[in-house]
Amino acid sequence: MNIRTITLPLLIAMAIPACSEESKAAKTAFWPWFQTRESEFAKLFSYETGAAAQDDPKLEKKIEDTVGEVGTKLRSVHPEFSPFFGFSGGSNEMVVTVHGQAEHFKAVDDFIATAPQINGWKFVALKKPLSLDADVEIQSGSAKLKVGDWRYAKTKNTEGSFDFVIYVPNKVSDDPEGFDRLFTRLTMDFLGERFASSAVGEITVRQLTDDATDELLPFVDIHKDISREITKG
Repeated sequence: MNIRTITLPLLIAMAIPACSEESKAAKTAFWPWFQTRESEFAKLFSYETGAAAQDDPKLEKKIEDTVGEVGTKLRSVHPEFSPFFGFSGGSNEMVVTVHGQAEHFKAVDDFIATAPQINGWKFVALKKPLSLDADVEIQSGSAKLKVGDWRYAKTKNTEGSFDFVIYVPNKVSDDPEGFDRLFTRLTMDFLGERFASSAVGEITVRQLTDDATDELLPFVDIHKDISREITKG
């Protein structure tokens, strides 16, 4: 079996601090500016360039600096907007994220609705659910974790969202806060930004032991499972 290892961050992202009012003029100017640079961005944010940057610090910095430049432009449109670049279905993608802040979802939807048609590009409001095969490995720092090894249990809380306990075969006690941060992010990523904002409550990570119950659920199916639960009401 071939095991694919992904080192976090999985995609190119940059959080931008709030520092300006939403500007109608900036919103009008953003897409024409993007169109003048889209061929440059398409090459720089392609899968091939991203792979090459793993062994090229200068190229990696150029990508990071360009993400920052796009982020500055988006911040002038709305102080909570951040860019998230990826590649899907043969097209480059620019996702505009507000890091799960539901009160800004409509602003993102309205902005993306104004995006022009640009060949080879997709523009997406909010991060979509992340889908990884069970044999993919995630590496964050010194921790290496195989997606298919993760299990979880859930309980519905009084607010209608779910509290999750995530079980991994790694020694969680070595870095409990780090594991909590990592799996908070991964849970949000697997559920998608729009869905996770209402579905996720408290997240706790524990070490998976030999006496773990068979009732634990595979983490790889978390989006399908929680979607079914929400649909049932």
